[in-house]
Amino acid sequence: MEGSAGFAHQLSEGVGRSLPVAAGVILGVVADRLDVDAMIARYRARAEAVRNRSLPPVAGEERRRFLQQAEEDFMDYSLVGAAEWSVDEGHLVLRIPLGGGK
Repeated sequence: MEGSAGFAHQLSEGVGRSLPVAAGVILGVVADRLDVDAMIARYRARAEAVRNRSLPPVAGEERRRFLQQAEEDFMDYSLVGAAEWSVDEGHLVLRIPLGGGK
């Protein structure tokens, strides 16, 4: 299984964790404390912070890697920051506009 569904399945089946009973408890606590609007707002703020981040005094290959990482960070944070969300059958669903849609 791939993606979050695979991860959730692994947790429910006891794969990938050392405490067999802990997964359901931890996921329940997370779900009870989850504020999706606040999470999305944090992603928007992170995207803006990456956009406004100053360039450290690096040159050559280090500079290229830094700029590439900044571009990837901005894209990731911007996508989640633009999401609309819902809960469907106990799963958090983020709808991320990719442009060109209706």
